[in-house]
Amino acid sequence: MGAKKGLLRGNKVSHSHSSMIAPAEKLVAVMKDLPEVKKVVLGIIKRVKCSPGVKVLQEGPAILRVTLRGSASMQILWVYLQDPLDIKKVTLRIEDIFSP
Repeated sequence: MGAKKGLLRGNKVSHSHSSMIAPAEKLVAVMKDLPEVKKVVLGIIKRVKCSPGVKVLQEGPAILRVTLRGSASMQILWVYLQDPLDIKKVTLRIEDIFSP
């Protein structure tokens, strides 16, 4: 479950640990390229029985909490934005990444 080579490089991704589930790798790759995103913080991975999906909640004026579910695990990521006005734009972008 280690991150793809180079995905965690740069100043936009926290380096507290480097484990990510597959949907998180997909999300981090896109978020790193968005100018609206200041930082992405990786949360712990939990083994759960669930179906794949994504849930986005606003945690603060410019913070999104993204819950990603893979086929056998889930992970929470926090996306910090440059400006609170970008919440809607980034939320829609996240939903577009995971829409069928």
